[in-house]
This record gives sequence, structure tokens and C-alpha cells, in this order.
Amino acid sequence: RDVELEKVRLYNDWMRSRLQVLRMQMNPHFVCNALNTISSAISADPQRARALVVRFSDLFRRALTLSDADWVELREELAFVEDYLQLESARFGARLSFAIEVESAAARVRVPTLLLQPLIENAVRHGVADDRDTLQIAVRITTVADAGVQSGLCVEITNRSTGPLPA
Repeated sequence: RDVELEKVRLYNDWMRSRLQVLRMQMNPHFVCNALNTISSAISADPQRARALVVRFSDLFRRALTLSDADWVELREELAFVEDYLQLESARFGARLSFAIEVESAAARVRVPTLLLQPLIENAVRHGVADDRDTLQIAVRITTVADAGVQSGLCVEITNRSTGPLPA
């Protein structure tokens, strides 16, 4: 019995370590691109540049705060995602738009910390890779009921590009 308990403990420690590694892997290109976007706005639109600095600061404050927790309410996770998408929207301008739709009951569900960020980052990265006209990111989260009891979440993340594909 002690051996089985030790196996479970080691497995849990390993999973916690993997989650911590995922949390620390925010794409360095995103950081550089966000800073370049802010830099280019400084002389052209100082008020916008200040707003972007605040958004960037909020994003990293949330990342640091969230990195201390294994589980958070989905609404906290979505605040992080929105900061990320706002910064990317500033970078891509009219080419990138996004919508987040969350069922009210789903917003209170606890999820692993920074669960959505790599998925959203991939949706943006792969969506803009083909250099089409626009990219629309949609996040839709609902609760899933089994026999009338809330049993989980359904998370849908889509990225739709418009315009012709390059040759």
C-alpha cells in the first residue's frame, strides 16, 4: 500500500512539474513582438502606447500570479487570454479580430492554470502564418451536463482566415 501511495505522490509531483514548465513557456517571440508593437506606437500614438504597456504589464502580472496556483477559475484564465489577444490585435491591426463567449456557469469552473494560453497562441500563430487577409479567433466555452449534473466544460477555439491563399 505504501508503494502505491508513493507512486501516486510521485505522479502528482511530476504532473505539477509539467504544468509549471508549460506556464514558463510563453513564446519569447510574442514578448519581442509585443514590445515592438508598443515601441512603434510611442511616437505615433503615445496614449495607445501607454494603454498597450498597461495591457502588457497586466498580462505578465497575471502570468506571475497564476504560476503560483495549480487551478484557477476560468474567468481568471480568460482575463489572461483577453490581454494576450488584445496585444496581438494591436500588432496585427484590422487583420486580427476575436470574440470570447462563455456560459456564465462555466466562468466559475476551476481549470488548470494557463490551460488556454498555448491553445490561443497556436490559433493565432498558425492562423496568421498563411498571410491571408484576416484572422478571426473565436473562443466558446459551455458547461456539459451528464444526467442533469454539470460534469465538465466544452472548450471550442477556432481560427478562420479569409482571403486567397498565397501561391
